[in-house]
Amino acid sequence: MPDAAAARRHRHRYHAVPVPFDFKGGQYIVTHSDNHYSCPLPVCEKRFRRRDGIERHVLVDHGVGNDTKLFIAAPTGEHDRTPSDRL
Repeated sequence: MPDAAAARRHRHRYHAVPVPFDFKGGQYIVTHSDNHYSCPLPVCEKRFRRRDGIERHVLVDHGVGNDTKLFIAAPTGEHDRTPSDRL
C-alpha cells in the first residue's frame, strides 16, 4: 500500500501540470501537444517527448535559475487517498 510520500512522487511524475515562470522580463509556460513538450522561449523551437528533457533544456541551455519550477504536482484529489481513508 503506497504511503503519502509515494503518492506525492507518483503525482509529480505522472500528473504534473505546467506553471508560468518569469525569465528576462517575460512570463512563459511550457506547452504540451502531439506528445511533445515545446520550449516556451520565442527564439527556440526545440521539442521534447519527456518532461525531464524540457526541464533540463530550459534550465541548462537557457540559463533559467535552478529554483525555477516549470511543473507542479497536480492538485490533490481522489487518487491521493489511501484505501483506509475511503471507508
